[in-house]
Amino acid sequence: MITYFKNQIEVAEALKTVIDNYWEMKVEENDLITYIKQVGENNRDLIFKNNEYSLVVKQRLGIKRLRLVSKILDRG
Repeated sequence: MITYFKNQIEVAEALKTVIDNYWEMKVEENDLITYIKQVGENNRDLIFKNNEYSLVVKQRLGIKRLRLVSKILDRG
């Protein structure tokens, strides 16, 4: 899977897709965690603005997905 993205929309959609697939039991939990950590590290400038999630990421992911991403990124 791709872990480097061109813009905020692409990174948000990738996170949304992997989380939805996890909730549909199509992705293992360890794979989800690994992928979100890699995307977070490789695209920090697209995901965060002024130490908060960017508006595009917030809007595309929604509260529940954003909460999951936060839990995973805060772990490690």
